[in-house]
This record gives sequence, C-alpha cells and structure tokens, in this order.
Amino acid sequence: IVQKTFVRDGTQEKSTAPNQVAGEILSFFTRNNFTVSDRGEIVT
Repeated sequence: IVQKTFVRDGTQEKSTAPNQVAGEILSFFTRNNFTVSDRGEIVT
C-alpha cells in the first residue's frame, strides 16, 4: 500500500480553489498510470 500526503504552501498570495487542487492531484495520479473512472472516486 502506498500512501501519499499532499501539502500545499500556505504562503501563496492567492489561495487556490479546491477544484484546482483536485485537478492537480488527479493529474498526479494520471501521470503515474492510475485510472480514475469517476471524479468523485476516492483513491486509496
């Protein structure tokens, strides 16, 4: 089992929208050959 924790820098000028963060995480998993069939799916 692999566990990943995503930590964002809190000192950014403008906070990132939750949809943007979710997109970045989805992109990470897609680049690492995971397939997400539904955007509401929980990756464990």
